[in-house]
Amino acid sequence: MGCSLQRASQMVDAFANAMRAAQITTPLRAAHWCAQIGYESVGLQYMSEIWGPAAAQRGYEGRVDLGNTQTGDGYRFRGSGPIQLTGRHNFGEFSEWCFSKRYTTDPQRFVKNPDLVRNDPKWGFLAASWYWTVARPQLNNLADADDLNGVTRAINGGHTGIEERRARLVRCKALGSELLPSTTVGGLSMDVSSDDFPLADPRPVDARTDRARHRLRDR
Repeated sequence: MGCSLQRASQMVDAFANAMRAAQITTPLRAAHWCAQIGYESVGLQYMSEIWGPAAAQRGYEGRVDLGNTQTGDGYRFRGSGPIQLTGRHNFGEFSEWCFSKRYTTDPQRFVKNPDLVRNDPKWGFLAASWYWTVARPQLNNLADADDLNGVTRAINGGHTGIEERRARLVRCKALGSELLPSTTVGGLSMDVSSDDFPLADPRPVDARTDRARHRLRDR
């Protein structure tokens, strides 16, 4: 990804759980997922849109297509998570999805507290899972077909950064099944004592998970 080992260590469990939630079950899907996440987040450095605001960002305010109907919604629901969940509508849809999956107990969780998507990796990466499987449900099929242009268009709306995405994809493909999350760590289930799900089992981290931190850094 290009991030430090410390950053990778902070992200790896949430990243792996999000891959499971997004049905990233083959090396080719994993390669496309990692290449796109790596590009969109600048190597996992940013989980929130860099805010100027630029003219385009000022334009978020009042955009009905984003569901930004209340004063301040443009900034409040700015791009968040590694694939930039944006707009009150999408935050609401993500909230409902998490509730339906029993990841939270509140169907408006992230409308009420959008900072969670920016500041807590487990929610930021799950927002990417929602986008990958619900907002753009064709993404796994495109990845299965090894259609980089199609995957990029579904995420970006065009082909911005296509050569860097391609280079990341080549590196990710070289890792093969090593990109897939371990089946012995993690699991998405709601902790009924809170609105959060546990990121991982309380068992010791296995060697594969330790290697995953290094792979997450290097993708």
